[in-house]
Amino acid sequence: MSSLANGFILPPLSAPYGAFEPVLDRLTLETHHRYIYGAAAERLYGETRLRPLLSSETEMPFTAAYSKNEDGRIYDCHRFYFNSILPPSYSGLRMPKGALLAEIQRGYGSAEGFFSAVKSAVKHIDRVGFLWALKGRRGIFLRFLPDHMTPSLSEHPLFCIDLWEHAYFLRYRERRDAYLYGFFRIINWAEIEKRYEKIKR
Repeated sequence: MSSLANGFILPPLSAPYGAFEPVLDRLTLETHHRYIYGAAAERLYGETRLRPLLSSETEMPFTAAYSKNEDGRIYDCHRFYFNSILPPSYSGLRMPKGALLAEIQRGYGSAEGFFSAVKSAVKHIDRVGFLWALKGRRGIFLRFLPDHMTPSLSEHPLFCIDLWEHAYFLRYRERRDAYLYGFFRIINWAEIEKRYEKIKR
């Protein structure tokens, strides 16, 4: 954990920074987590009216208070991103399973079809922001949101992929496809399955 000012504790990663190599290099991950996510968290905690939310928050859904606040949106985007990854030694290329896999198969034919749809979506994005996998009434769909915009409060996020350069450039340069391949090596499908089950209830 990284202690911040005002007594706030930055939510930790699932493992030390170096454990995510070679997919994400230590310098990139530490800068991204501690100084970008951490700075937004610290500023958010400094707002007295939002402090109780930070101390008692649950992962879903987004809060209306956060969605109206720039630091809140930065915080939420990064919260979902960092809570969706595990070191490659933990996750490997494990696939989704159960009801989540069945829903992916209904919409995309197979897990591989879903991965291809994600790759295609990223290929056509030339802005910074986050690509979100969302659960709607008609199934799982992808939506790119620029900068630090978050889905509407009525949408149900499963995970997001950070497409800002600070998330990957030192390791991958302009090769977003390689970064995306790496992301699918570290995605925490067990956590995403839990989110999916909560949404279904």
